[in-house]
Amino acid sequence: MTQADILRKMTPNARINQVFHLGKFARKLAKEHLIRQNPDISPFELQKKFIELLHGTFWAKRYSELHRKSV
Repeated sequence: MTQADILRKMTPNARINQVFHLGKFARKLAKEHLIRQNPDISPFELQKKFIELLHGTFWAKRYSELHRKSV
C-alpha cells in the first residue's frame, strides 16, 4: 500500500489533522535547526529568525518593532 492509498482511505478530518501535525513537526524541526546553528542565540533573536524563516523579512522586522515598543 502506498502513501497515496493511505491518504485516500483517510477521512477529510483525519487528513486535516495529519497536515496540522506534520506542519507542527516541521516548525519544531526548523526551530531546533536554528538553535543548533546559533547555540548562543537569545529567545528574542531565535523567534525573530524563526518568523523570518516562515514569513519573511517584513514580518521579522515588524516583530522587532513591536517588541521594542513593549519593552
